[in-house]
Amino acid sequence: MSVSIEVNGWEANLRFSAAHFIPGLGKCSRLHGHDYAVSLRIEGETRESILMDFIPLKAAVREALEEVDHRILIPTRCPRADVRKEGTSIRVQWEGKSMTVPSSDAVLCDVTDTSSEELSGFILKKVMEKVKFPDNISRVSLCLYEGPGQGACREVALQ
Repeated sequence: MSVSIEVNGWEANLRFSAAHFIPGLGKCSRLHGHDYAVSLRIEGETRESILMDFIPLKAAVREALEEVDHRILIPTRCPRADVRKEGTSIRVQWEGKSMTVPSSDAVLCDVTDTSSEELSGFILKKVMEKVKFPDNISRVSLCLYEGPGQGACREVALQ
């Protein structure tokens, strides 16, 4: 019988703050920020009464979030934005706007847009690279919340 465990990002302090913009989406096309939280859920079959230890899960999420915390998230595959590295800066142009930021203050995200839907997949990929899931785990889900009660989830089937 399958069982699941979940780490609630609001309660476990798996949070980060970041700025972003979504070209072509009205007021969301303006640079703005959120205080995000990430929840992680894994499913599978228990071994010796447990599914998996929470400690490596939370550590991997925290490590992934540290990479994006207090930074500007820039989509690299957005057809409505031109993103260029210029020395130690990143220059972004969209909808007649232009922004140049230090590279150290930004994260180039391999996404089409920095929406919750896309960013949840971006962060899930980072977590998957950091955790060696045992073979009893069948599914990993990650939800990214822009605030309490609203977010987007992505999941990966492992078997």
